[in-house]
Amino acid sequence: MRYLPWLLAGFGLVSTAGMLESLGDFGASPEMRLPFYFVALALLGAALYCFYKGYRGFSADLPWAKKEAEADQTPKTPKPASPIEEPAIGESFDVDAAFSRYMTTRQGQAKTAPEPMGSVKPPAPRGGFGRKGL
Repeated sequence: MRYLPWLLAGFGLVSTAGMLESLGDFGASPEMRLPFYFVALALLGAALYCFYKGYRGFSADLPWAKKEAEADQTPKTPKPASPIEEPAIGESFDVDAAFSRYMTTRQGQAKTAPEPMGSVKPPAPRGGFGRKGL
């Protein structure tokens, strides 16, 4: 019920703005009426804000909104990182062993030489209009 004060304040501001606007109607010249209208307009803006806050509070109290809020608050446990084998402090790094491990884990990469630049063919034209169609 946290939205009820906001809605009551909004209706109070709307009625106060209406009273100020009717007081401005009694003014003889526009210079006398205009300040009342500006204050009434500011009160209507404040009433709009109160209605917005009341709507947000009301929509948060709806049953399906509570279920979504509870679902979002469930803690998600992070996935633990895989352990990395680190060499001991006294050991030195063996380049040949590291390269042999890399070669055993490498899978199915092509062992062909790259094509020379002269043999690369441009893509076939797609047709159509414009620079890309040529």
